[in-house]
Parts: sequence; C-alpha cells; structure tokens
Amino acid sequence: MYDAPRTARPVRDVEPRTAPSAAGWIALAIWTGLAILAFFAAVGVVGAFSRLTDGLDPVTNLKDITFSQQSVIVDRTGKVELARFGGEKREVVAFADIPPIVIDAQTAVEDKTFWDNAGSRRASTASAAAAAAPRPSPSSSSGSGSSTRISSRTRIGRSSGSSRRSSSRSA
Repeated sequence: MYDAPRTARPVRDVEPRTAPSAAGWIALAIWTGLAILAFFAAVGVVGAFSRLTDGLDPVTNLKDITFSQQSVIVDRTGKVELARFGGEKREVVAFADIPPIVIDAQTAVEDKTFWDNAGSRRASTASAAAAAAPRPSPSSSSGSGSSTRISSRTRIGRSSGSSRRSSSRSA
C-alpha cells in the first residue's frame, strides 16, 4: 500500500527555557552533594594514608633488612661446627635459591584457590571481616541491674537468694 505523504504539522511556538526545571534542580543538587561527598572521602583516604604511613622507614631500607639467626661456633679451621646459640633455627637464603615447588607449596597452603581466583574472593573477605569484628562480651548486657542479675542467676542455675560473689568466697 502506498502511504500518502504526511502533511506538515504546525510547529508550536515554545519559548526557550531560561532556568532549569524542578527536576533539573533536584538532579543538580544530588550531583553536587555526591561530588562534595566524593571530595571529602578522597581527602579522608589521603589523610588516613598519610597518618598511617607517618614515621615509617623508607621503602629503600628493605634492602638492608636483616633476620635473626643462630650464632655458630666453629673450630679454628672453620669446618667443624662446635655449637649453635640462639632461639631462631633459621637459615637465610636468597629468594632465587628457593625451588619453585616450595613457593607453590607455600602458596597452596596459604590460599587453596590462589591459582583460580582473581586476587580476592568476596566471601573470604566478608568472612575475615566478620571474624575480626569486635563481639560484645556476655557480661556487657544493656539490661537493668536487677534483670541482669536475675538472668545471670538463671543461666548459672542458682537460686535468687545466692550470688556469684558469696559462693566464690566460700569455695
């Protein structure tokens, strides 16, 4: 079927906007708030990094690091070992002298999925964060004094007439 040419629609005469609409102002306010928040977050991260690294030795000092080793006493020829003193049973070797199989074994022990993951796993990170979170102690309840005493006596299995302190003194 043949479509007839469309007739030209009359163009409405709309005046150009001179100010943003209400939605535009809201979007601008949200964007400005997020930009300010990002700025303060960046300043906070830089400040925290600066504070945490203040007073640390320069990285160039890592070349001069020494490890504690045992003192070895040998005879005058220097071939016969007479004694070893010290708490550390350590022999310092260069990284290049460590066989690759030992490095792979250590890696496998530390992180079984090291060769399969991209560097970090969210589940492991969340688990570590949960394990590191401080936990409230059982004695730091927020109840009133009498309810705390009643609940602790009930938990311990004592009657309401005795207390922990008096029974521990008599024992």
